[in-house]
Amino acid sequence: MNDFENEERDTLNKIKRNLLNISWNIGFLNIDKDFVNKSTWDIRWMKHNYKDRWFADPFILKVTNDEIIVLVEEFYDPIHRGRISKLTIDKQTYELKKINVILELNSHLSFPAIFRKDDKIYIYPENSAEGHLVIYEFDEKDNNFKPHKILHDEPLTDASLETCFNSFHIFTTKLPIQNGNQLFIYQSEKWDGEYHPIQVMEFPSNTSRNAGSLFMLNGKIIRPAQDCNGAYGKGLVFYEVSYTDGVFEMKELKRMYPQHTIYDQGMHTFNVYDNLAVIDGRKFRKPFISKSLLAINKFIKKIK
Repeated sequence: MNDFENEERDTLNKIKRNLLNISWNIGFLNIDKDFVNKSTWDIRWMKHNYKDRWFADPFILKVTNDEIIVLVEEFYDPIHRGRISKLTIDKQTYELKKINVILELNSHLSFPAIFRKDDKIYIYPENSAEGHLVIYEFDEKDNNFKPHKILHDEPLTDASLETCFNSFHIFTTKLPIQNGNQLFIYQSEKWDGEYHPIQVMEFPSNTSRNAGSLFMLNGKIIRPAQDCNGAYGKGLVFYEVSYTDGVFEMKELKRMYPQHTIYDQGMHTFNVYDNLAVIDGRKFRKPFISKSLLAINKFIKKIK
């Protein structure tokens, strides 16, 4: 292939990527005891007018009478990577009121998981591109981060630090099989101590990657996970987690896939705080063109 053909191919691939470009947004729903049995969710999607960025991987930091404060991955088009931002959202209208960028590096950041300990707030966002997981102490007043330590020296993806089982555990996937069927579990006697592997769980299909932190529902510990079969973040899978004699087991309870006519291309984060859940949804930025292109491509493959 000559230079002209290479340039032509690169141009066509760039056009294709632009036509299939996606964006994410976040939404909210109330959690009650019948949550697992519901077939549909009443999601209130955040309203904003930004065209040069999108928001995903939400974690609830605080809920007040008037506002919902959320940490997210803000993917900002001009730098073409994610950074961690704090969003202030009107609790009545779900309109985005303010964005504060609180952590930005030269590499991609996402999944700003929150750990609360001794009246302090710690954040450990995914930064697998750097090959390790750093936990930061967060000053909410000044929106400042202070590195606390490297929590684990592997390229972990969407890691979740949990305290439900009389010890400290990290549930995670890791590169290069981050969207596969293996969930890696690590344990430490201290929350910021040395984590060592204790178990690798294998699922029948690609549902190992976390979709958020564990939460309690009707006395059960629930782990939200991603369905990555055929596509990354296609939908959500909820597991009941049990821990007996040092061994974890997980029983599938429910799967949920996009129901919204706009955010219909996937969802891959689910977090609960104060009986409020936050979720994200994926859509095409140019839905008519994107779906037409996919239909044409599918037809061509069918007739070949």
